[in-house]
Parts: sequence; C-alpha cells; structure tokens
Amino acid sequence: DYILIGLCKDQIPVAHNPEEVEETRWVSDLRELRRLPRSHHYVFTPWFELLAKDEDCLELWWPTIKKTGDLGRITDMGSIRSFD
Repeated sequence: DYILIGLCKDQIPVAHNPEEVEETRWVSDLRELRRLPRSHHYVFTPWFELLAKDEDCLELWWPTIKKTGDLGRITDMGSIRSFD
C-alpha cells in the first residue's frame, strides 16, 4: 500500500483505478483530513488509519512539508515501519 504526499499549487486530477479506489480528494489541512470520516461517507483503509494516528508520521510530516516545502526532510528510504 502507498500514501502519496506532495505539495501542489492547484488541485490536479488524479487518475485512479476505479476497481481499486472509489474516490480521491485533496486536503490542505490535517484537521480537515481527520474530520472527513465523521462528516462524510469516507472510509479509510485500516493501514491509513494507523498511519494517521502515528505521531511520527502525519503529525510531523504535514507541518514540516507545509513550513519548508521540502519533501526531503521526511524521506526515509531505509526504515520499515510496523504499525500494531
């Protein structure tokens, strides 16, 4: 499974496989992302739920990217994360 994190000026269309993904959405704020499941029909995969709750992941990644615009600061190709 993958999560794509990036910065873009405009909300570009995402070409996804409709047999695997029902819908995609751009969010610009971590609080907005956390409100989605309660306020709409959104269902996240179990692995994404774990990632979103992990303080070392989105809690640190999101502000770092927004502040610096540098994805290299969060890149870690050497670690394998285990979410229990």
